[in-house]
Amino acid sequence: MKHDKMQSMHWHLLLLMGAIHFLLMYALMYAMVDRFANVFMNLNQVYMAGIMTAPMLILEVALMGSMYANKRALAILAGASLLAEAGADVINVADSPMARMRMSPWAVCSVIQREFNIETVLHFPTRGRNLLRVQGDLLAAHALGIRNVFVVMGDPTEIGDYPDAMDDYDLVPSGLIKLIKEGFNVGVDHAGVEIGQPTSFFVGCALNLTAPDLDLEVKNLRRKIKAGADFILTQPVFQPFLVEPFLKRYTELSSPIEIPILVGVLPLFSPRHAAFLHNEVPGIEIPEEIHARLKKAGESAPQVGIRIATELIDQMRSWASGIYLMPAFNRYDLAAEVIEAVNK
Repeated sequence: MKHDKMQSMHWHLLLLMGAIHFLLMYALMYAMVDRFANVFMNLNQVYMAGIMTAPMLILEVALMGSMYANKRALAILAGASLLAEAGADVINVADSPMARMRMSPWAVCSVIQREFNIETVLHFPTRGRNLLRVQGDLLAAHALGIRNVFVVMGDPTEIGDYPDAMDDYDLVPSGLIKLIKEGFNVGVDHAGVEIGQPTSFFVGCALNLTAPDLDLEVKNLRRKIKAGADFILTQPVFQPFLVEPFLKRYTELSSPIEIPILVGVLPLFSPRHAAFLHNEVPGIEIPEEIHARLKKAGESAPQVGIRIATELIDQMRSWASGIYLMPAFNRYDLAAEVIEAVNK
Protein backbone atom coordinates (compact mmCIF):
# COMPACT_ATOMS: atom_id res chain seq x y z
CA MET A 1 0.00 0.00 0.00
CA LYS A 2 1.13 3.52 -0.77
CA HIS A 3 1.46 4.69 2.83
CA ASP A 4 3.34 1.53 3.90
CA LYS A 5 5.78 2.02 1.01
CA MET A 6 6.39 5.62 2.05
CA GLN A 7 7.10 4.61 5.65
CA SER A 8 9.42 1.79 4.51
CA MET A 9 11.30 4.23 2.24
CA HIS A 10 11.94 6.56 5.19
CA TRP A 11 13.51 3.75 7.21
CA HIS A 12 15.67 2.69 4.26
CA LEU A 13 16.89 6.26 3.89
CA LEU A 14 17.69 6.34 7.61
CA LEU A 15 19.84 3.20 7.27
CA LEU A 16 21.62 4.68 4.25
CA MET A 17 22.29 7.92 6.14
CA GLY A 18 23.66 5.93 9.08
CA ALA A 19 26.02 3.95 6.84
CA ILE A 20 27.30 7.11 5.12
CA HIS A 21 27.79 8.84 8.46
CA PHE A 22 29.72 5.85 9.81
CA LEU A 23 32.05 5.79 6.79
CA LEU A 24 32.67 9.53 7.11
CA MET A 25 33.49 9.15 10.81
CA TYR A 26 35.77 6.24 10.03
CA ALA A 27 37.53 8.33 7.37
CA LEU A 28 37.93 11.07 9.94
CA MET A 29 39.73 8.60 12.19
CA TYR A 30 42.27 8.05 9.40
CA ALA A 31 42.67 11.80 8.89
CA MET A 32 43.59 12.22 12.55
CA VAL A 33 46.60 9.86 12.53
CA ASP A 34 50.02 11.54 12.61
CA ARG A 35 51.99 8.96 10.62
CA PHE A 36 51.14 6.85 7.60
CA ALA A 37 52.40 3.82 9.46
CA ASN A 38 49.52 4.18 11.90
CA VAL A 39 46.89 3.91 9.14
CA PHE A 40 45.54 0.38 9.53
CA MET A 41 42.23 -1.32 10.34
CA ASN A 42 41.68 -1.77 14.03
CA LEU A 43 38.70 -2.27 16.35
CA ASN A 44 39.32 0.99 18.14
CA GLN A 45 38.67 3.04 14.99
CA VAL A 46 35.50 1.08 14.24
CA TYR A 47 34.35 1.60 17.83
CA MET A 48 35.01 5.35 17.74
CA ALA A 49 33.21 5.75 14.37
CA GLY A 50 30.22 3.90 15.80
CA ILE A 51 30.15 6.08 18.92
CA MET A 52 30.16 9.24 16.79
CA THR A 53 27.40 7.90 14.52
CA ALA A 54 25.08 6.80 17.35
CA PRO A 55 23.80 10.28 18.40
CA MET A 56 22.71 11.03 14.83
CA LEU A 57 20.84 7.72 14.54
CA ILE A 58 19.14 8.15 17.91
CA LEU A 59 17.96 11.62 16.94
CA GLU A 60 16.66 10.45 13.55
CA VAL A 61 14.82 7.49 15.07
CA ALA A 62 13.22 9.75 17.68
CA LEU A 63 12.04 12.15 15.00
CA MET A 64 10.72 9.38 12.78
CA GLY A 65 9.00 7.78 15.75
CA SER A 66 7.08 11.00 16.35
CA MET A 67 6.18 11.13 12.67
CA TYR A 68 4.54 7.72 12.89
CA ALA A 69 3.30 7.80 16.47
CA ASN A 70 -0.38 8.04 15.51
CA LYS A 71 -1.02 4.42 14.64
CA ARG A 72 -4.75 5.05 14.34
CA ALA A 73 -4.16 7.63 11.61
CA LEU A 74 -1.87 5.20 9.82
CA ALA A 75 -4.55 2.49 10.05
CA ILE A 76 -7.14 4.84 8.57
CA LEU A 77 -4.91 5.77 5.63
CA ALA A 78 -3.95 2.15 5.03
CA GLY A 79 -7.63 1.21 5.16
CA ALA A 80 -8.56 3.95 2.70
CA SER A 81 -5.90 2.71 0.30
CA LEU A 82 -7.15 -0.87 0.62
CA LEU A 83 -10.79 0.13 0.02
CA ALA A 84 -9.91 2.34 -2.94
CA GLU A 85 -7.95 -0.50 -4.56
CA ALA A 86 -10.85 -2.90 -3.92
CA GLY A 87 -13.21 -0.67 -5.90
CA ALA A 88 -15.00 1.57 -3.37
CA ASP A 89 -16.65 4.57 -5.03
CA VAL A 90 -16.37 6.89 -2.03
CA ILE A 91 -14.86 6.74 1.49
CA ASN A 92 -17.03 7.72 4.45
CA VAL A 93 -15.23 9.42 7.39
CA ALA A 94 -16.96 9.47 10.78
CA ASP A 95 -16.72 12.26 13.35
CA SER A 96 -15.81 11.00 16.85
CA PRO A 97 -17.98 7.85 16.72
CA MET A 98 -19.42 6.75 20.08
CA ALA A 99 -18.43 10.25 21.34
CA ARG A 100 -14.77 9.28 21.55
CA MET A 101 -12.07 11.79 20.69
CA ARG A 102 -10.64 11.35 17.19
CA MET A 103 -8.79 13.47 14.66
CA SER A 104 -11.05 16.05 12.99
CA PRO A 105 -12.67 14.19 10.08
CA TRP A 106 -12.30 16.98 7.51
CA ALA A 107 -8.53 16.69 7.90
CA VAL A 108 -8.78 12.93 7.28
CA CYS A 109 -11.06 13.53 4.27
CA SER A 110 -8.60 16.02 2.82
CA VAL A 111 -5.64 13.64 3.19
CA ILE A 112 -7.56 10.68 1.71
CA GLN A 113 -8.72 12.70 -1.30
CA ARG A 114 -5.23 14.05 -1.91
CA GLU A 115 -3.37 10.76 -1.41
CA PHE A 116 -5.74 8.33 -3.11
CA ASN A 117 -7.74 10.47 -5.56
CA ILE A 118 -11.09 9.22 -4.28
CA GLU A 119 -14.09 11.20 -3.04
CA THR A 120 -15.03 11.21 0.62
CA VAL A 121 -18.19 11.78 2.65
CA LEU A 122 -17.69 13.95 5.72
CA HIS A 123 -19.79 13.09 8.79
CA PHE A 124 -21.05 16.37 10.21
CA PRO A 125 -22.85 16.01 13.58
CA THR A 126 -24.65 18.99 15.07
CA ARG A 127 -23.80 18.05 18.66
CA GLY A 128 -21.38 20.31 20.51
CA ARG A 129 -21.49 23.00 17.81
CA ASN A 130 -23.06 26.45 17.96
CA LEU A 131 -24.00 28.39 14.82
CA LEU A 132 -20.60 30.07 14.53
CA ARG A 133 -18.70 26.79 14.74
CA VAL A 134 -21.07 24.99 12.35
CA GLN A 135 -20.65 27.59 9.64
CA GLY A 136 -16.90 28.01 10.12
CA ASP A 137 -16.36 24.25 9.93
CA LEU A 138 -18.45 24.01 6.76
CA LEU A 139 -16.44 26.73 5.05
CA ALA A 140 -13.20 25.05 6.13
CA ALA A 141 -14.33 21.70 4.73
CA HIS A 142 -15.32 23.31 1.43
CA ALA A 143 -11.96 25.08 1.19
CA LEU A 144 -10.26 21.68 1.58
CA GLY A 145 -12.17 20.31 -1.41
CA ILE A 146 -14.78 18.31 0.49
CA ARG A 147 -18.17 18.33 -1.22
CA ASN A 148 -20.13 15.42 0.28
CA VAL A 149 -21.53 16.00 3.79
CA PHE A 150 -23.53 13.53 5.89
CA VAL A 151 -25.55 15.48 8.47
CA VAL A 152 -26.43 13.69 11.72
CA MET A 153 -27.28 14.60 15.29
CA GLY A 154 -24.26 12.67 16.59
CA ASP A 155 -23.72 10.51 19.65
CA PRO A 156 -24.35 12.10 23.07
CA THR A 157 -21.13 12.89 24.92
CA GLU A 158 -22.37 11.07 28.04
CA ILE A 159 -21.60 7.71 26.41
CA GLY A 160 -18.02 8.60 25.46
CA ASP A 161 -14.68 9.50 26.98
CA TYR A 162 -15.79 12.97 28.10
CA PRO A 163 -19.26 12.58 29.65
CA ASP A 164 -19.17 16.08 31.16
CA ALA A 165 -18.32 17.82 27.88
CA MET A 166 -20.74 20.39 26.47
CA ASP A 167 -23.42 18.68 24.37
CA ASP A 168 -25.50 21.69 23.27
CA TYR A 169 -26.46 22.47 19.69
CA ASP A 170 -28.22 25.27 17.83
CA LEU A 171 -29.47 23.22 14.89
CA VAL A 172 -31.09 19.83 14.45
CA PRO A 173 -30.09 17.85 11.34
CA SER A 174 -33.00 19.07 9.22
CA GLY A 175 -32.13 22.66 10.16
CA LEU A 176 -28.48 22.18 9.19
CA ILE A 177 -29.47 20.57 5.89
CA LYS A 178 -31.66 23.61 5.14
CA LEU A 179 -28.84 25.99 6.10
CA ILE A 180 -26.47 24.25 3.68
CA LYS A 181 -28.87 23.86 0.74
CA GLU A 182 -30.78 27.16 1.02
CA GLY A 183 -27.96 29.21 2.54
CA PHE A 184 -24.39 28.19 1.83
CA ASN A 185 -25.12 26.64 -1.59
CA VAL A 186 -26.83 29.90 -2.55
CA GLY A 187 -24.05 32.07 -1.16
CA VAL A 188 -25.34 33.35 2.19
CA ASP A 189 -24.91 32.35 5.82
CA HIS A 190 -27.56 31.82 8.50
CA ALA A 191 -27.85 35.59 9.05
CA GLY A 192 -28.27 36.28 5.34
CA VAL A 193 -24.79 37.73 4.96
CA GLU A 194 -22.99 36.90 1.71
CA ILE A 195 -20.16 34.37 2.06
CA GLY A 196 -18.63 35.15 -1.31
CA GLN A 197 -18.61 32.19 -3.69
CA PRO A 198 -21.54 29.81 -3.02
CA THR A 199 -20.61 26.34 -1.81
CA SER A 200 -21.52 23.18 -3.73
CA PHE A 201 -22.24 20.65 -1.01
CA PHE A 202 -24.06 17.39 -1.71
CA VAL A 203 -25.90 16.61 1.52
CA GLY A 204 -26.93 13.29 3.04
CA CYS A 205 -29.18 12.43 5.97
CA ALA A 206 -29.58 9.46 8.31
CA LEU A 207 -32.36 6.88 8.45
CA ASN A 208 -33.21 3.89 10.63
CA LEU A 209 -35.19 1.56 8.35
CA THR A 210 -36.14 -0.74 11.22
CA ALA A 211 -37.09 1.91 13.78
CA PRO A 212 -39.66 0.78 16.38
CA ASP A 213 -41.79 3.90 15.76
CA LEU A 214 -42.27 3.94 11.98
CA ASP A 215 -44.48 7.02 11.91
CA LEU A 216 -41.94 9.09 13.85
CA GLU A 217 -39.10 7.93 11.57
CA VAL A 218 -41.20 8.76 8.50
CA LYS A 219 -41.93 12.22 9.91
CA ASN A 220 -38.24 12.90 10.56
CA LEU A 221 -37.19 11.70 7.11
CA ARG A 222 -39.86 13.80 5.38
CA ARG A 223 -38.54 16.86 7.24
CA LYS A 224 -34.97 16.15 6.10
CA ILE A 225 -35.97 15.56 2.49
CA LYS A 226 -38.05 18.74 2.48
CA ALA A 227 -35.01 20.63 3.81
CA GLY A 228 -33.09 19.49 0.72
CA ALA A 229 -31.32 16.20 1.51
CA ASP A 230 -29.74 14.67 -1.61
CA PHE A 231 -29.17 11.11 -0.38
CA ILE A 232 -29.81 8.78 2.57
CA LEU A 233 -27.42 6.60 4.60
CA THR A 234 -29.09 4.00 6.81
CA GLN A 235 -28.26 2.18 10.01
CA PRO A 236 -26.86 -1.36 9.48
CA VAL A 237 -29.57 -3.73 8.27
CA PHE A 238 -29.46 -7.41 9.28
CA GLN A 239 -33.12 -8.25 8.59
CA PRO A 240 -34.06 -6.96 5.12
CA PHE A 241 -37.64 -8.21 5.39
CA LEU A 242 -38.25 -5.54 8.07
CA VAL A 243 -37.47 -2.76 5.59
CA GLU A 244 -40.58 -3.26 3.45
CA PRO A 245 -43.01 -2.09 6.20
CA PHE A 246 -41.11 1.20 6.49
CA LEU A 247 -41.05 1.85 2.74
CA LYS A 248 -44.73 1.00 2.52
CA ARG A 249 -45.63 3.26 5.45
CA TYR A 250 -43.62 6.14 4.02
CA THR A 251 -45.48 5.85 0.73
CA GLU A 252 -48.83 5.77 2.55
CA LEU A 253 -48.07 8.94 4.52
CA SER A 254 -46.28 10.80 1.75
CA SER A 255 -45.04 9.41 -1.57
CA PRO A 256 -42.30 6.98 -2.65
CA ILE A 257 -38.81 8.05 -1.59
CA GLU A 258 -37.20 9.67 -4.63
CA ILE A 259 -33.65 10.30 -3.40
CA PRO A 260 -30.99 7.52 -3.35
CA ILE A 261 -30.91 5.18 -0.34
CA LEU A 262 -27.50 3.74 0.51
CA VAL A 263 -28.13 0.84 2.87
CA GLY A 264 -25.85 0.19 5.83
CA VAL A 265 -24.07 -3.18 5.79
CA LEU A 266 -21.69 -4.07 8.61
CA PRO A 267 -19.47 -7.15 8.08
CA LEU A 268 -19.33 -9.21 11.28
CA PHE A 269 -16.09 -10.97 12.24
CA SER A 270 -16.89 -12.96 15.40
CA PRO A 271 -19.75 -14.10 17.65
CA ARG A 272 -18.54 -11.61 20.27
CA HIS A 273 -18.70 -8.79 17.74
CA ALA A 274 -22.28 -9.68 16.82
CA ALA A 275 -23.30 -9.95 20.49
CA PHE A 276 -21.80 -6.53 21.27
CA LEU A 277 -23.68 -4.83 18.43
CA HIS A 278 -26.93 -6.58 19.31
CA ASN A 279 -26.79 -5.79 23.02
CA GLU A 280 -24.94 -2.48 23.25
CA VAL A 281 -25.65 -0.42 20.11
CA PRO A 282 -29.12 1.16 19.90
CA GLY A 283 -31.01 0.48 16.68
CA ILE A 284 -29.14 -2.71 15.75
CA GLU A 285 -30.86 -6.09 16.02
CA ILE A 286 -29.11 -9.22 14.78
CA PRO A 287 -31.27 -12.35 14.37
CA GLU A 288 -30.38 -15.55 16.18
CA GLU A 289 -29.69 -17.32 12.89
CA ILE A 290 -26.71 -15.04 12.23
CA HIS A 291 -25.40 -15.48 15.79
CA ALA A 292 -25.60 -19.26 15.34
CA ARG A 293 -23.76 -19.22 12.00
CA LEU A 294 -20.89 -17.20 13.47
CA LYS A 295 -20.60 -19.46 16.52
CA LYS A 296 -20.57 -22.58 14.37
CA ALA A 297 -17.90 -21.11 12.08
CA GLY A 298 -15.24 -20.93 14.81
CA GLU A 299 -12.00 -19.51 13.41
CA SER A 300 -13.68 -19.07 10.01
CA ALA A 301 -16.15 -16.54 11.45
CA PRO A 302 -14.70 -13.56 9.50
CA GLN A 303 -15.25 -15.38 6.20
CA VAL A 304 -18.78 -16.31 7.25
CA GLY A 305 -19.34 -12.65 8.14
CA ILE A 306 -18.33 -11.69 4.60
CA ARG A 307 -20.77 -14.24 3.15
CA ILE A 308 -23.57 -12.94 5.39
CA ALA A 309 -22.86 -9.37 4.20
CA THR A 310 -22.96 -10.35 0.53
CA GLU A 311 -26.19 -12.32 1.08
CA LEU A 312 -27.80 -9.28 2.70
CA ILE A 313 -26.70 -7.09 -0.21
CA ASP A 314 -28.22 -9.54 -2.72
CA GLN A 315 -31.54 -9.40 -0.83
CA MET A 316 -31.61 -5.59 -1.00
CA ARG A 317 -30.47 -5.04 -4.59
CA SER A 318 -34.03 -4.52 -5.87
CA TRP A 319 -34.63 -1.32 -3.93
CA ALA A 320 -31.27 -0.08 -2.61
CA SER A 321 -29.44 2.58 -4.65
CA GLY A 322 -26.11 1.61 -3.14
CA ILE A 323 -24.35 0.08 -0.15
CA TYR A 324 -22.85 1.90 2.82
CA LEU A 325 -20.20 -0.49 4.20
CA MET A 326 -19.16 -0.01 7.82
CA PRO A 327 -15.87 -1.75 8.72
CA ALA A 328 -15.84 -2.18 12.49
CA PHE A 329 -12.69 -1.95 14.63
CA ASN A 330 -10.47 -1.13 11.62
CA ARG A 331 -11.34 -4.39 9.84
CA TYR A 332 -11.06 -2.71 6.45
CA ASP A 333 -9.94 -6.02 4.97
CA LEU A 334 -13.42 -7.49 5.48
CA ALA A 335 -15.08 -4.51 3.80
CA ALA A 336 -12.64 -4.80 0.89
CA GLU A 337 -13.51 -8.48 0.44
CA VAL A 338 -17.21 -7.64 0.43
CA ILE A 339 -16.62 -5.00 -2.26
CA GLU A 340 -14.66 -7.45 -4.39
CA ALA A 341 -17.33 -10.15 -3.97
CA VAL A 342 -20.16 -7.76 -4.92
CA ASN A 343 -18.29 -6.43 -7.95
CA LYS A 344 -17.62 -9.88 -9.42
